[in-house]
Amino acid sequence: MKALIASFAVLSSVSACTSTGELLGPVPYRTEFNVLGNLHGTRAKLIEGNRYRITTTINQMTDPVVMPDYNMLKSAELAREKGYKYFIVEIDEGSMVNISKMGMRGQPREYDREVARTYSAEIEISLTNEPIASGKAVDAEAVLATLGPIYIEGFEPANTKAGDK
Repeated sequence: MKALIASFAVLSSVSACTSTGELLGPVPYRTEFNVLGNLHGTRAKLIEGNRYRITTTINQMTDPVVMPDYNMLKSAELAREKGYKYFIVEIDEGSMVNISKMGMRGQPREYDREVARTYSAEIEISLTNEPIASGKAVDAEAVLATLGPIYIEGFEPANTKAGDK
């Protein structure tokens, strides 16, 4: 019976981690989200016209330093995908820490323990084909060429063919 209870406790904690999208390691750059509710990664949401909100969410095992890079990389991918050469970061919301706690029923809240910590960073961008004189426009292809090889496995710049290496 004790073994059964111990097994259930382990499965419950693994289930809690899975249901909150917690990974067993650092979050790689990705823009896909699985059906198990994994909420970690980088996504773009259309605000209006050519304006988008880019959000990166990572777990406690990932260095938060990657969040601005992930947001810039997603912005550059989006610009390329939509046929634009540049993007402008209009609003940078910075980063936030979200802490999930779990406690035993009937126990005072001060005994709750932290089970997951996530970090998120958000920016709003607009896409453009005009390099803005103020220098605020970011060249999407330059970002892809710089950050793509670091974060995307097998990345090749758009103007490079496999045989040209």
